[in-house]
Amino acid sequence: MLFATPGLNFSIGLASENCHNSQIFAYDFESGWEGWSADNGVWEVGRPGDPGPAAALSGSACAATVLKDFYPNTSSRLISPSIALPPLGEGEELQLRFWQWAKFARNDRGQVQLSFEESPGVWSPWETLGGGFTASSGVWSLAMADLSRFAGEKVRVAFNLQQGALTFIDAGWYIDEVYIEGPCIDNDGDGYGRFISDFCPYPQTDCNDADPQVNPGQTEV
Repeated sequence: MLFATPGLNFSIGLASENCHNSQIFAYDFESGWEGWSADNGVWEVGRPGDPGPAAALSGSACAATVLKDFYPNTSSRLISPSIALPPLGEGEELQLRFWQWAKFARNDRGQVQLSFEESPGVWSPWETLGGGFTASSGVWSLAMADLSRFAGEKVRVAFNLQQGALTFIDAGWYIDEVYIEGPCIDNDGDGYGRFISDFCPYPQTDCNDADPQVNPGQTEV
């Protein structure tokens, strides 16, 4: 499901708003695939187990290069649904953040990749962001990739298991809680953004971004 920090209800005068914290994009795999896809048929979504992690980072489900088994000797991508990235102002950033558990075989690696829509229905070739992951963590750890230069684009993000020249295999790559954090989008100028962002003066999100009198900082009446 698309996940969000539990919301708060605020009433200002006669205006009642239901406010939920949210990211530009966030997914925790609790509702299965829901718009995600995989090529080469390696990735699975569900409850993990030996030889991988004993549990997902949160909830019961995550994505993995085969759940509860060693991955086969093949390369495969886990591909997100399309995501509309907002434009950026000076000094602002877009960061992809995700949690991973990994045990890669020798010469294999995990890569974060991105494709953007060049024209309606036409996507650019996959581009690898950074050098990839080769270390085996054995614990859930937070990782990130900078998406700032793709601001304003419609994109897809992929987690690519890249096989090396040798045929070694191991427990694989497990992914959970994927989200994108970006700039402060604050249309009414009250300091509370539409999305969770380190760039906003206040951490909560705005219940009504068209009215500066309706926000989590106002007195509840």
